[in-house]
Amino acid sequence: GVDIFFVISGYLMAKLYKPGETREFLLRRAKRLLPAYFATIIAVMLACAALVSPHEFDLLQSQVIWSLAFASNIGFWMENSYFSKSAFNPLLHLWSLGLEIQFYCLFPLLFSLFRRIRGSVSPVILGSLLSCLALVAISPKTAFFWLPFRLWEFLLGSQIAWIGASYLGNKTGSASLMRGFALLVLFLSPFLDVSGQTTSIVWGHPAAASMLVVLATCGVLILGIPRQLESSVFGHALERLGAYSYSIYLTHFPIIVIYLYEPFEGTRLKPQSSIATFAVLTLIVLSSLLMYHLVESGLRGKRNYYRILAAMWITIAVSLPIAVHLKRTVTPPQELLIYDAWRDRSPYRCGKLARIKEPTAISCAIGTRLTNPRLKVMLVGNSHADSIKTEFTTVANSLGASVYFLVQNDPLMPGGLSPEALVAEALKQGTTALVLHYSPKAISPATVRELQKLGEKNNLKISVLLPIPTWEIHIPKALWLHGQNRLPLPKQSALDYQRTTNELRENLQKINGKHFRIYESVDCFTAEDGELLLQDKDARPLYFDSHHLTLSGAKLLHQRFERIVTDLSHEE
Repeated sequence: GVDIFFVISGYLMAKLYKPGETREFLLRRAKRLLPAYFATIIAVMLACAALVSPHEFDLLQSQVIWSLAFASNIGFWMENSYFSKSAFNPLLHLWSLGLEIQFYCLFPLLFSLFRRIRGSVSPVILGSLLSCLALVAISPKTAFFWLPFRLWEFLLGSQIAWIGASYLGNKTGSASLMRGFALLVLFLSPFLDVSGQTTSIVWGHPAAASMLVVLATCGVLILGIPRQLESSVFGHALERLGAYSYSIYLTHFPIIVIYLYEPFEGTRLKPQSSIATFAVLTLIVLSSLLMYHLVESGLRGKRNYYRILAAMWITIAVSLPIAVHLKRTVTPPQELLIYDAWRDRSPYRCGKLARIKEPTAISCAIGTRLTNPRLKVMLVGNSHADSIKTEFTTVANSLGASVYFLVQNDPLMPGGLSPEALVAEALKQGTTALVLHYSPKAISPATVRELQKLGEKNNLKISVLLPIPTWEIHIPKALWLHGQNRLPLPKQSALDYQRTTNELRENLQKINGKHFRIYESVDCFTAEDGELLLQDKDARPLYFDSHHLTLSGAKLLHQRFERIVTDLSHEE
């Protein structure tokens, strides 16, 4: 749907913009979009201030700040994938409007460039498209969120407007057939099996499927919609619905997310009952009507229109930090520790800056850059390795070792980096040791055995830190529910958990190698009574979900990290 929207937007901007009227063009765009935009942000802030936890309100604060800068797309790019639902994102839908506004600001410059340099439109479109496809294979999230890699969609629409969309009607059978095919593609586009997280240019997004949808949209713009459909009752109903489309777009997503909100459950989008579905739909209809008549249309005739916009922007900017402060002030300190578990973790993998500087890199150096390290070690694993990397690196650096980490989140797993590729990267970086850490059942002992054989041939030492204890329930939520006197805390003994990893442990112990070691982790999380810990001595949660350690949780592995690095250093 967004791909279709971008093409149509590019088409309309080319129709609406007049050379030499840049200021008027931008003011008209602001007048059209911003009142309802700001009203949506204010309404979401008020609802969340009353309904959500301080932790989720903190997440909203970041979203509002980026929205005020008209750069929601960049804000969400810095966080997680659009398709991840782990965080509370009631303003996630504003990412596409951020791209729209950025395109509007850029459009007069592009128009001037295209007028001065004949034939420059096509190279810009082609360059944007090719860079988009190339980036999908490296960082799908960047291709999804950033304007340069979406520009081709806007400009294809603009190009049609500039060339002139000739309505062919029913003059030729071939035109009618092409139009029917284009409309069919658009109607079927929601069923295309694409993923915004895969690096395939066939099934990734925006990639081949986006190209198909964009071309179909262009086809409809060129060939038009059948006159019978336009003049039908259905056509008139769609036209009327289109008048409310912007208000529907702005209000529908926050209503769904806030209505379905549960603490620590992130962004929930699927109602669990027909009653909830009816309630959500009713709220969307009512809020869209109110937004359209009171704000979108209601403010359009006001004489002091731009002062109202400025007042709305200032109101949001001033009230936001006050609301965040008050929200945290009225929350008990022990409860705040639970909420803050989500923030008690390090940046994802290698971090954004490293990915920008070296987009094709397989690994990155993390921690302090030591001049003459005693040891170079590469930490290898999935998201569980990611959650311990900060503490592991701190320990390693203190013992004179430098650390490298992999960009991929699934090395040695199906579809991830192979043992041969991993060893090649380790040798390229000059590392002499690999430390493996995964979640239970994430990696097969056979793969570790293959890696160990390659390591022996290339004089690489390999250490495996066995999986940390995991839980069936979201730990911060369990602690919160316990604090509300609603549910007892989950319990699990160290022996019970060890039994779940016995098969892995036994298979790894069968691997014989001079430089191959296995280290336990469960004892670091075991209390004196043999039960597994959920919080540290200061009552900070050890997990930010059911199985990923917080920074506080990773600190319990401090001595184990010291042992691993010390053993590896002595073998040098």
